[in-house]
Amino acid sequence: MARESETTFLIESYVPQLDERVAITISARLREAIGDLEEEGVALRWRGSFALVEEETYLCLVVAPDRECVLLLNQRAALASDHVAAIVTIDAPSDSDRIVGFS
Repeated sequence: MARESETTFLIESYVPQLDERVAITISARLREAIGDLEEEGVALRWRGSFALVEEETYLCLVVAPDRECVLLLNQRAALASDHVAAIVTIDAPSDSDRIVGFS
């Protein structure tokens, strides 16, 4: 459960020629940037990522104190985001129901 000062954000990025390898590379860059920012005192949590290969769209979920922290994360990971939006979770899957993918 997110703390009161945290919000889950959806990051959407158009990535030309997106494939599984590229998506895995983007996820690795984001996770590394999250680690670096956490060392600097920015509270971020990775919630997973998805690749819509046919649409050349990369999506990920990140918990952060505010949108500015997400934009800083994107900058550090060299990810041009087309859309960053706060989301509200309605029906979260249990750990046993999780989708296996690019987490």
